[in-house]
Parts: sequence; C-alpha cells; structure tokens
Amino acid sequence: MEATNLICDICNKRIHFGSPYIALCYNIEHMERDHVRQTDFVNVITSDQIITMCGKCGNKRNAAATKAVLENSFNLTHPRLN
Repeated sequence: MEATNLICDICNKRIHFGSPYIALCYNIEHMERDHVRQTDFVNVITSDQIITMCGKCGNKRNAAATKAVLENSFNLTHPRLN
C-alpha cells in the first residue's frame, strides 16, 4: 500500500499526504531478549494494514469500543473455531 494512495475504508475518500489517519494492522511478531544489553525487542515478521480510516471517520469511532468489538469477535464459543 502506497502512502500517497490511501483511501478511507469507511467513506471512500482519499487521505491526502500529511493528513492524520487511523490504521488497524494485523502483525505477526516475535519478542526476544538481548541478554547483553538487558533489553527486550520485537521483530515484526509481517504486517498487514486491514482497515484504514481518515481522521474524520476514525474520530467518530471510539478506540475502546473498537477493541471490545474485536475481542468479542475473537471470543468464539464453538471449540472447533478456536
């Protein structure tokens, strides 16, 4: 996805370069520990931007509510789906 060609997935308007926007990403990460420096670090293996919203659409949606929707969608009760 090119940064200059971002389109809001909600209103389908172009997001201009330099404008704020909200992106929900799906990352596969691997955390490691550097024992010499005594620090933790994360390697991002892959990152997919799954939803992009312009600032106006993103500000209409509460981050806590979005988190609750995602958590509920991943809390499947059927054991075969987990």
